[in-house]
Amino acid sequence: MSSVRARAKTGPTNRPLGSPMSPELRQHGRSGSHAAGQRGFTLVELLACMAVIGVLTALLIPAVQMARESARRASCGNNLKQVGLGLHAYADAHGAFPTNEHCILHISPYLEAEDLFERMINGDNMNGVVLPYVQCPTDSLLLREYGAMSYAINEGSRLRFSEVRAGETEDTRNGFRNRGGDSTIGVPSIKPSEIIDGLSHTAAFSEQLGSIRGMPDMALEGHVALRVYWLTAKRFVGLGEEALAAGQCRDHRLSHTAPTTSSPNVAHCAPYGHILTPNEPSCINGPVDPSARPWDPGERSVMIAASSQHPSGVQMLRADGSVTFESDDVDRDVWNALGSAADGD
Repeated sequence: MSSVRARAKTGPTNRPLGSPMSPELRQHGRSGSHAAGQRGFTLVELLACMAVIGVLTALLIPAVQMARESARRASCGNNLKQVGLGLHAYADAHGAFPTNEHCILHISPYLEAEDLFERMINGDNMNGVVLPYVQCPTDSLLLREYGAMSYAINEGSRLRFSEVRAGETEDTRNGFRNRGGDSTIGVPSIKPSEIIDGLSHTAAFSEQLGSIRGMPDMALEGHVALRVYWLTAKRFVGLGEEALAAGQCRDHRLSHTAPTTSSPNVAHCAPYGHILTPNEPSCINGPVDPSARPWDPGERSVMIAASSQHPSGVQMLRADGSVTFESDDVDRDVWNALGSAADGD
């Protein structure tokens, strides 16, 4: 009996009321009350965490966007390289590059799209034909389902129609597509030997933004302003007055007209020129009736700039098949020289 009472006095679970607490239990009680009283984040700490997350997000999103644009630009450049391969394969077979309005369809057999060429030969309607290799992924508003194309053919660094003698207007184009071209192979064309400025120093194709759905309701800002023709305050018609006409387009635009009716598509290789540097607004030469045909020599000429949604420049295919990225800040004289095929510059 005495041993049982002894265990009752000393057992940890049967401590008599009022007896002193053991050191171990006192320590446990202090640690338990401390854990129960731990505080959470203060408002300042929470705001600091949110600020850090915000800064990291602000740094990450532009980096992701830049990486995506870099991939899109690489894809766009690869498309132009495919066009260049098709042009050279065609030239190897026929002795000249095709430069007519169906130039893309003419090289389609060399781009694993023989059916498109057959459809053209048979007179089928080519509107609505979708060709991924002529559509730049960066142009988010391109009418892809209607066969729109992102690339245009270089028609030179001169006004399309100039008065070369008093009262006489001639087609003075001097680019990869020039003066209608030689038709000895059945289509307007230019031979590699005729590009005396050098294949690597002559532009063949570049990017051009076309008209888009819903444009009349859009603000003419940013790339949308590059998808319309603008009228200028004065018209220049003399050969050699291209710099004056370009100055009018840059500094004295009056108003815009309809969307660019020459938007590239697979049924029509639309032109662009080297009078204006990349991503400048395109203009109609002079304050004329906006309902007139822009390509009518009796009415007016157009100055169509290379344009894209790439930041700060455009992709350009040279006649030797290489592709380069040309900055918006390219020297004007250099850009003009790239536009001519046989001017010796």
